[in-house]
Amino acid sequence: MSTNNMRNKNGEIIDIGVLVMGFFAGFIIALVMSSFLFSSNEPTLIKLIQLDLEVTEISDKAIEAEFYYTEAGYDYENRNYNSLQTNCRLSRERSSTYVQGLRDIKATITEEEPIFLTYKDILSEGVIIYNNLFEACEYFESAARYYKTYYQPGTPYDDMSYDMGTGEIEMMNEKIKKHDDAVNRYNDLLAEYKVELEGMVE
Repeated sequence: MSTNNMRNKNGEIIDIGVLVMGFFAGFIIALVMSSFLFSSNEPTLIKLIQLDLEVTEISDKAIEAEFYYTEAGYDYENRNYNSLQTNCRLSRERSSTYVQGLRDIKATITEEEPIFLTYKDILSEGVIIYNNLFEACEYFESAARYYKTYYQPGTPYDDMSYDMGTGEIEMMNEKIKKHDDAVNRYNDLLAEYKVELEGMVE
C-alpha cells in the first residue's frame, strides 16, 4: 500500500492510502506444479487458479484507479483543480469497473468449502476498498470546485467556498478511514487464505 500525504490550505494533513490488490495466483500455480496431482484437492486448486486469473484480468482497472487518485493528490498540492477533477473522474470510472468485476466474479462462486468462503470475503473487502476510493474521489472533486472558486480573482473576502471545500475534505477523510479499515481486513483475510492453501498440500 502506498500513501500520498497532502495538506489542505490550513496545513492539515490529508492521508490517502491506496492498495494494489493482489491474490496468490502465482502461489497456487507453484503449488500445483510442485505437487502435480492433488487427488481430491486438485479440482479446488484449479478452481482457485481460474478465479485468480479472472481477478488478474481486471486488475489493471484497480491499478489505474490508484494511479489517477495519486495524480489528483499532486494536482491538489499544485492547486491544479481542473486536472484534479479530471483525474478523480478517471479514478472513479476505473474503480466502478473494477468493483463490478469483483462482484461478477464473486457471483460465480457456488462452492461452500471454507477456502471459497474466505475468497468471497476477500472479494467483498475489495469491493469496499474501491467503493470508498470512488466516494473519496467524489468529495475530492467537490472540494476542488470550491477551492477553484475561492482562488479565482475577484472572489469576495467573505466567500464561503473555501470553508465548503474544507468540509468536503473532511468527508473525504471519513471515506479514507473506511478504506484503510477495509485494507486491514483484506490483508488479514489474505494471510488466512494463504494458510488455508498451504494446509491443502501438507
